[in-house]
Amino acid sequence: EPKIYFFHWAALPNQGARLENLVACHLLKSVQAWTDSAQGEFELFYLRDKWKREVDFCVTLDGKPWLLLEVKNSSKATSPALIHYTDLLKPKFSIQLQPYGAPRRLQVTNRGQSIWFISQEEFLRVLN
Repeated sequence: EPKIYFFHWAALPNQGARLENLVACHLLKSVQAWTDSAQGEFELFYLRDKWKREVDFCVTLDGKPWLLLEVKNSSKATSPALIHYTDLLKPKFSIQLQPYGAPRRLQVTNRGQSIWFISQEEFLRVLN
């Protein structure tokens, strides 16, 4: 089932959808810029399996998972789907975005993979 994102994300009434669309627009811009500047072939996807485990964004570099990103509107526990796909795909970066002002922290999964927790403003500031 496809996901739909809007370039005019500010018009969305739901705060969570607004935030996810904002991140999608910035990620798309960055993926295109990285590819255009010959840093590799970057593509943007989302992940969902038949058991409804979903990660909001997967950025690939030359066809291999490079970044998994889960967007959270409130402080919540680590996304079980993010843990699952981080252990399965072993991307270079695995990040769960936290609300504005949340401190940066690191979590290691049972299989030794790292998941970074970064505030929304810090991630968007350094994205591109």
